Amino acid sequence: MDDGTFNALLEPTKKDRTVHVRVTADEHAAIEKAAEDADMTVSSFFRSLLLEGAGVRPMLTGDDRLVMASCSKTCG
Repeated sequence: MDDGTFNALLEPTKKDRTVHVRVTADEHAAIEKAAEDADMTVSSFFRSLLLEGAGVRPMLTGDDRLVMASCSKTCG
């Protein structure tokens, strides 16, 4: 994805792997709130953050980034 484009799949790919993350109760509440504010499930929210962080695909809009910045201030 060096050219900054993203090719959306017409058919969703089956997700058959799981990633486990331990967080505090406060972190979990902040994550749920941030996902809700982004109108996403917690799973989709984490997936988008993880894939973007790994450089696989950018999925967050400018508004999404504002939500994440707000969350990081309340979590930290």
